Amino acid sequence: MDQFAFNPTNGLADATAFPNPTSEADTRNQLNELHIQTRDFINLMVTQINTMNTAIESIAGATGSAEAIQQILTAISEVQDFLSVSEDVAYVGDDEEEEETSE
Repeated sequence: MDQFAFNPTNGLADATAFPNPTSEADTRNQLNELHIQTRDFINLMVTQINTMNTAIESIAGATGSAEAIQQILTAISEVQDFLSVSEDVAYVGDDEEEEETSE
């Protein structure tokens, strides 16, 4: 997931993006701008999380149980961790299988 950053990155401290307001409306707009960016980012992250959960449910056959989904995520993570660090896992290609059966 992406990390949040304001645009401009230094927020209200950026005098070019946020010059001294000349009216109450300008002040409200400037103060509201960063909140809008935060809201939009959070909504995007929620949408992405919901999409991932829907995909996990459909792939795993889980039907709405948060506990089942968490168990599936934990199992997937443990398998990925095992495969990435295990020296005990060996992959046998087609060539090696043919050699073993021809002996």
